[in-house]
Amino acid sequence: MNRNIVTVADIQSGSVQARRPGDLAAVAPTDSQAARQVDTYFDRLSKYVPMEIIGSYLLVEGLLRELLQPEVMLRGLVVLFLLGVVATWLFTKRVLNVVRTNQVLMSVFAFAVWVFATGGWFAHLSFWAPGWGTIAVVVFAVAVRVLDIGPLPEDAKAPAAT
Repeated sequence: MNRNIVTVADIQSGSVQARRPGDLAAVAPTDSQAARQVDTYFDRLSKYVPMEIIGSYLLVEGLLRELLQPEVMLRGLVVLFLLGVVATWLFTKRVLNVVRTNQVLMSVFAFAVWVFATGGWFAHLSFWAPGWGTIAVVVFAVAVRVLDIGPLPEDAKAPAAT
């Protein structure tokens, strides 16, 4: 499964249509179904947010809070956050087969916003408060609506072999 976002530009080029959510295949430019296959705001939002990594982060964070002493908790949470950033990049590229670098970066940003919003290691910083997390979530939600990630790269538009 891949989670490449399907944009109007992809449909207009006549080379991509989502058969199932996230799957890419070649279509004719005159295909009337294509216009209905452009990802909606909520489709894009769900494709940006790396739920598998967030779930893993939650599990490990809970274990760290149980296993680590308070004096090393901050270091453990920072390491977990950095591992989450790297894992999000690799998982999005290799497992989810996302081909746009902008989309991968948005997924990494979504992970960082999620950790910031829920506290994580950020909660140990003097300026952090839950209200800042709420603001970060709102900024991310607006960015998903406003930012244009552009069409798929040419090498991703070729029909997949079945």
